Amino acid sequence: MSRSLPPFTIFYGASCSGVHGSWFFNTVEGGATSALRPSYSLSWSFAGSATSARPTARIIVPPTKRTRVTLTLKNGTMKLSGVHKPNARVNATGSLIVRLAGSASSPSLIFVERGLWQAEHKLGLVSPFNARGRPLVVHVQHVTSLRGC
Repeated sequence: MSRSLPPFTIFYGASCSGVHGSWFFNTVEGGATSALRPSYSLSWSFAGSATSARPTARIIVPPTKRTRVTLTLKNGTMKLSGVHKPNARVNATGSLIVRLAGSASSPSLIFVERGLWQAEHKLGLVSPFNARGRPLVVHVQHVTSLRGC
């Protein structure tokens, strides 16, 4: 008997210089060994009073027996290529923008991904930044100190 566990996603990020400054944001997906489980390590900056940014990332997508995926993100442009056996070959370009919303005391990060849903679907890739066609919204928690900052 085999059993597949539902996928899960872990999000972790911070800005050591305040809301308007440099950020990092890590995302790791889990699940069954037959599922694609990408990990993302994003960075960007809300310089000055900017409320949107185009992140860059290191993205690792371990292959499965049936699927190989390459995904890159540079200055907000995402490029996806992959093969899903037996016959799906995909190349697509899209975008990921991070927006800062809310008040200074209760900010949120809004991740808006565009242009990749169909290609991701063909490969069986589930993006953490596209929640059923809606942007991912992450509420920011203020802390007084953070290890590593």
